[in-house]
Amino acid sequence: MSALFLKDLAQKTHRGLEGRVRTGRSGGGLSYGYRVRRGLRADGTPITGEMEIAAEEASIVRRIFAAYAGGQSPRSIAKQLNAEGVPGPRGGKWTASLLLGGAGRETGLLRNRLYVGERVWNRQRFIKDPNTGKRVARPNPREAWVISAAPELAIIDAEVWEAAQGRLADARRILGAGNASDATTDQSSPGNIGTRLASARRPTWPLSGLVRCGVCHGLLSVMGSKGRLGCANHVERGTCSNPRTLLRDVLLRRVLVGLKERLLAPELVEEFVHTYVTEVNAANRDIGARRAGLEQQRAKLARQIRNLLELLKDGHGGVAMATELRDLERRQETLGTEIVAAGVPELVPTLHPNLPGLYRRHVERLEAALADPTTAMAATEALRGLIDAILVFPGERRGELTVTLRGDLAAFLHAANSTPNAETAAALVGHGRSGFGRVVLGSLDAGTGFEPVTFRL
Repeated sequence: MSALFLKDLAQKTHRGLEGRVRTGRSGGGLSYGYRVRRGLRADGTPITGEMEIAAEEASIVRRIFAAYAGGQSPRSIAKQLNAEGVPGPRGGKWTASLLLGGAGRETGLLRNRLYVGERVWNRQRFIKDPNTGKRVARPNPREAWVISAAPELAIIDAEVWEAAQGRLADARRILGAGNASDATTDQSSPGNIGTRLASARRPTWPLSGLVRCGVCHGLLSVMGSKGRLGCANHVERGTCSNPRTLLRDVLLRRVLVGLKERLLAPELVEEFVHTYVTEVNAANRDIGARRAGLEQQRAKLARQIRNLLELLKDGHGGVAMATELRDLERRQETLGTEIVAAGVPELVPTLHPNLPGLYRRHVERLEAALADPTTAMAATEALRGLIDAILVFPGERRGELTVTLRGDLAAFLHAANSTPNAETAAALVGHGRSGFGRVVLGSLDAGTGFEPVTFRL
């Protein structure tokens, strides 16, 4: 009888929680970045089942998403937060697995949809293991999930969220992990998903996986201890006729020279300036719309506060009204902080007097950024974003090689943000792949704006 009673009670409790979630209240649990809302309603009853944004933790959430979307690894983000003494959820230490979680159940800070104002409940259920007596989690099918809108709890912008989710999806495609990533990622174990992800996302050499044989299109791999690249199909399988090898450092230098020549073409500089103005205008529109909405909310709160103060002056109300007044004042203070953070839109984009010169300097600094440990990771990702493939062909004479680069120059607008001179780089970021189209960067025929990259070894 007691077992039946407990089962019936569990079902009733579950139905009750589902009803709360569908009406916009919390179904239990408290994610990092939020706190339980305390206080009394206008009728004197206590506020229950509601959360609010915790400003300090919310700033850490925004920082994590921005860093991850910008190319920083979960492990390095966790290390940096721990080094700064930032307490993790429930006072613990930050770990890469805490940020990544699992894709199947959408666990992990980077997958928490509440940060974009979407509450997800009933992703899993707990059952008791008959052998150990312990509670164990079991995933529920996605059709059983209860999803409700909670825009008042949104911490990050949709654009940043999409960028982070895109990178997570890219990692899953690289790993080919399927549902294996549903398990929590333990990055301390060699050969596991976390380690494979790290190696896939952060190549040890900027051009790893991009250099291919021009004859068979197979990958060029390192041959011997001197860092020479050769066709793996020729060496290991004997299925390719290309015996030529070249030093990795020489190839990297030639690739950078070729990219600089193409990127500094006058038509590309002009396109860059045009894209910059377009992006600033779009950003200003977004800032203006967000700021106007926040100002409207603050004005409404100010009116409510004035009305409550008038009632209290006249001797009306009591404890409940005083509590409500404090809640409104706290909300007004939070809105003030959000308005300052939103920024002020510029009516006209402020163009640096030498914007083309800044662009050229960013191009020239790409090589220096690759050599600087503080910018190497971001610069490597920027460089790889420019290149789809590097084809190496054997020349007519002994020791001669011809190199052709293929890629998308639109990615350079993202690369600008990864180079030094941060005060201008942030303004030079473009979005999307429009503007330049797909071109051959280093083709050996005339008219490409790029001299043939031919050299002997």
